Amino acid sequence: MTVYNVLMHPVDAPDGASPANAASLAEAIESRSTVEFADIANATLYRYVFIDLLDLLDPAYASDPSRVLEIVYSTRPLDDALVLLGAEYLLIAHLAVVLGVLFAFGIATLATRPIRRVIVDVERIAAGDLDHPLSEAGSAELGVLRESIDRMTARLREQLVTVRASEQRVREQNEALERRIHERTRELDEANEEAHLYIDIISHDLGAALGPALSCTGSLADELDEPGRARAEQIGESIRQCMQIIECVAWVDRYRTCERPLEEIELDRSIHDGIARHPDLRVHYNGTIERVLADGFLPEVFANLLGDVWRYGGSGVNCRIRVEPHNGEVLVSLEGDGPGFPDREKGRIFVRPDRARTAADRPGLGLSIAGALVRRYGGRIWADDRAESGYARGTVIRITLPRRALDAGSAA
Repeated sequence: MTVYNVLMHPVDAPDGASPANAASLAEAIESRSTVEFADIANATLYRYVFIDLLDLLDPAYASDPSRVLEIVYSTRPLDDALVLLGAEYLLIAHLAVVLGVLFAFGIATLATRPIRRVIVDVERIAAGDLDHPLSEAGSAELGVLRESIDRMTARLREQLVTVRASEQRVREQNEALERRIHERTRELDEANEEAHLYIDIISHDLGAALGPALSCTGSLADELDEPGRARAEQIGESIRQCMQIIECVAWVDRYRTCERPLEEIELDRSIHDGIARHPDLRVHYNGTIERVLADGFLPEVFANLLGDVWRYGGSGVNCRIRVEPHNGEVLVSLEGDGPGFPDREKGRIFVRPDRARTAADRPGLGLSIAGALVRRYGGRIWADDRAESGYARGTVIRITLPRRALDAGSAA
């Protein structure tokens, strides 16, 4: 509190003191009443109480002795104290939380120590150490868990013994099987070598013997009369068939022992190579620019097919070969006007001959060789009648081969 006179000078106050709100002080002096001013920003209330002393003195008194009492009400100290008290309480709360967490962590660590020991033991057992002992349990529940793990470990040890015994038996069986496979492979190699020897004997020695026999038969036919000449020609034809069979057997041996990768092949050259193998056969062929996916054995397909045409139709048969694109593939049609194949034979002439069938009823090896090669190339082979009247008017053998598309420059 501060006391001011009507001249707004402080009474009994140090020199230089000034009112907190001069305007409110002046208003109180002028109105000779109490004036209040609230400073909300600073949480302060100023009250100026006017004390009228003029009526108590002689009217002739020259000056006004009235006083103004300045009273300042402020909540700032209380607010500061509350803020400080709140900060203290907040610090105490944080400290309590930290202490609680540390206490809870310690309690949890102590409480879970037996469980963690069990986990470590179980991890050791899971890693393969089935003989690892479990730590002593700290409670009845952990004791039950320990007993369960012990029983499980015992069963695992028993199963492991059984599995190891089974592995040993399997290992012994595999070794025995490998020995048998090695023995069978050796026997197969010996059989293959023996088969190659027989094939070499057939293809070289027997072929060398049949060549002069065929030559002598031709010379003998020139010296005989008509009936003898016919018999000599039959003998010569049989010798030629034997030589063709020997050639087929030798080819099968080469094909079986030689794995060639499929590549892009000129179809025209392969057809011409097949035709050149039968110079006595009249073949009409206009050529082609197609290329197919095959290997170096492709000429054998056409050589064997033409050989069977000559075999069944004789030297007077006419043959025509046509090549055309068909559904993204190449279709080769080989047409002969000699005797064809009945319907019951069309489905089996391009497969391996059945040993149970008679020699007269079996088709030649050439057709089965051609069928095997075409199937290896990913194509198809079948036989149709040349005329609607039936197979007596001839047969058309059709072949499809995978086609290699030409590049843009070649297509242009």
